[in-house]
Amino acid sequence: MEKKILIVEDEALTSMEIEAYLELWGYSTLVAPAGEEAIQLALEHNPHLILMDIVLKGEIDGINAVEKIKEAIDVPVIYLSAYNDEMNQNRAKSTLPHHFLAKPFNKQELKFTIEMALIKHEMEKKVRASEKHYRILADNVTDIISVHDPTGLITYISPSCENITGYTVEECIGKNGYDFIHPQDLDVLKKAQQILRSGDSYSAEFRLRKKDGSYLWVETNGKGIFKNDSVKETIVVTRNISQRKSIEEKLKKSLEDNKMLLREINHRVKNDLMLISSLMNLQCKHTQNQEAIDILQETRSRAYSMALVHQMIYKSSKLEYMNFEDYIGYVTTELFRVYQKEDQIIKLKMDLEEVLLDVNFSIPLALILNELVVNALKHAFPDLRNGNIKINLHKTPDGHVSLEVADDGVGAPSDFSIDNTDSFGFEIIKSLVIQIKGSLETNFENGTKVIIKFKI
Repeated sequence: MEKKILIVEDEALTSMEIEAYLELWGYSTLVAPAGEEAIQLALEHNPHLILMDIVLKGEIDGINAVEKIKEAIDVPVIYLSAYNDEMNQNRAKSTLPHHFLAKPFNKQELKFTIEMALIKHEMEKKVRASEKHYRILADNVTDIISVHDPTGLITYISPSCENITGYTVEECIGKNGYDFIHPQDLDVLKKAQQILRSGDSYSAEFRLRKKDGSYLWVETNGKGIFKNDSVKETIVVTRNISQRKSIEEKLKKSLEDNKMLLREINHRVKNDLMLISSLMNLQCKHTQNQEAIDILQETRSRAYSMALVHQMIYKSSKLEYMNFEDYIGYVTTELFRVYQKEDQIIKLKMDLEEVLLDVNFSIPLALILNELVVNALKHAFPDLRNGNIKINLHKTPDGHVSLEVADDGVGAPSDFSIDNTDSFGFEIIKSLVIQIKGSLETNFENGTKVIIKFKI
């Protein structure tokens, strides 16, 4: 049967919010904005539970309304109030409420409190009506239901404990619940007890010792029963989650294995690319044709740029990302070492921001950067003239990344067009910009400036 809950709240928005939660959780609702209406609805409809605001408009406040309702019907009450003064709390206690929730409260706290109140009230009714019916209910649950005194001693435990742990009811009663917990998990329960003493319910996962000495993973949900502002007893529901934990461990191991595999792949790809780079470097030393040497050097620098990406991803704590800010510093050092002439001073100026890129962006951008820096070092400063190369890397307010490479060299010929050039380097750049769905801007006044923008 659908449970019926009476909401007594004079704040319309709060009442509507609680009503929406209750209907979502499968309860039917009655709503009253004042004490007089609450009494009338309670007596007419006999709700299963009342959520009562203490401070109400009108002559009858929430506590007076509960007193009159309980004279006629037995119904659990949960007080809701933003006023936590001692006088109201003492008055409210005299009506024996099932709980007191201070506003504001979260919906999970409300849900658990309602469930516990309904369960406790139902159990109390069954105990009063028939001890036998109460025992049948407790004896047939699959989870373990237990009751603990303030020191942790077990005063009641359901027979299901034997199916789960191997211990009989008699072997558990009078024992401290902490004695069955794995020593390494005691801190988890101590934190849960702190939450419990504050009036909140708790949920915790830990290992529970079985009678044969082995351990199983359990999840517990506990709620304190208060008397005179202290926990009189704790009701705990314990569920065996060993199977779930086993699956989680397998998934965790699988994830670690995949990370190891990915690291190994990055490592091998990096090594292979570095080997190719070294072979090209050796080939340069055995080649007399300057044009062939230039081609080999350019191809070598491209291989090195890609190898460096894999090396940095391999060393990164986040395997799927690399910090392109760091990458620029490493790769430009190598490019300057290879291409800058001994009698030439070319200064590198950088204004960089941390940008994390995955491999789908980092390798294309690495090759673009390689082409732009190599082009500047080879062609911007002929006749050993000195100059400057600037590299800027920033995130834009609209969520894009901007990479700018500029030099103050001789610039391009007046009839130069990037769209019509037969330069292999610029063909690579244009293709890679399309690959990352970016845009390409060029400016050949007072040198060369190229700006790449793309969204990550």
